[in-house]
Amino acid sequence: MSMDINKKVDMIINEIENGNRKELTMYDELAEVYDFLYGREYDYEKQSSYIQDALNNTNDKKIIEGGCGTGRLLKQLSLDIPDAKIKGVELHKGMSELSKSRTSDLDNVDVKQGDMFDVSGEYSVFSLFGVMAHVSESMREDLFSRVYDTLYPNGAFVLNYKHPEFEVNGRYSPWSGETDKYEIKSHFITLYDNDDTYYAVSYEFKDKEKGKEYCAGELMDIYFHNPDDIIADLEKTGFKSISTHGDKNKNGVIIAYK
Repeated sequence: MSMDINKKVDMIINEIENGNRKELTMYDELAEVYDFLYGREYDYEKQSSYIQDALNNTNDKKIIEGGCGTGRLLKQLSLDIPDAKIKGVELHKGMSELSKSRTSDLDNVDVKQGDMFDVSGEYSVFSLFGVMAHVSESMREDLFSRVYDTLYPNGAFVLNYKHPEFEVNGRYSPWSGETDKYEIKSHFITLYDNDDTYYAVSYEFKDKEKGKEYCAGELMDIYFHNPDDIIADLEKTGFKSISTHGDKNKNGVIIAYK
């Protein structure tokens, strides 16, 4: 894995040096770096357990994950529920290619690049982990309605969210890692413009041998949701038996049924 990351960072640094390009998108050009740093930090077994619990109340085992990222949860679900049919949908090419590669040997997983708003078919569970941070309040009710339409009767919607009180103002560096060649760090700075919130995301790459540092990143929209507002929109859409899990005031999970 580290050799792959070394080659990717070599390419990024080459772009910075030769093209003076310092803005690279986290979910496309930097997808491999994202996966290297963040992929090991999330508890995919716990995320899978929420989906397994939701499946216990349904008659079928067809699961769709919207915004499936690099496929780590898809792989965990395949291991935990080998008789399930699992589909992943990912908007960004870089992430979807990694997801397809990670799950290529799994017969019960299918990954498509596309928009989760365009999903069709019927499913037992629709899951969204790490996605609501990219869904604005104005988009929320439309998204919930589309999810509702894709679920079987008694099907489950499983999602997590970032609470506004969980946001950390200023600069923080949640993840870092290293290969034999590079030290890699990520940094987030929260920016506010009236009612809009942004993350200035940057990655630092330090060449251990040369001692030289490089930086690339992007400015991206970010959205925080009060769980009471999410629940109200779910109820308005028609969902029932809504429950909250985890730390409600930080990064909680909500399960709702059609």
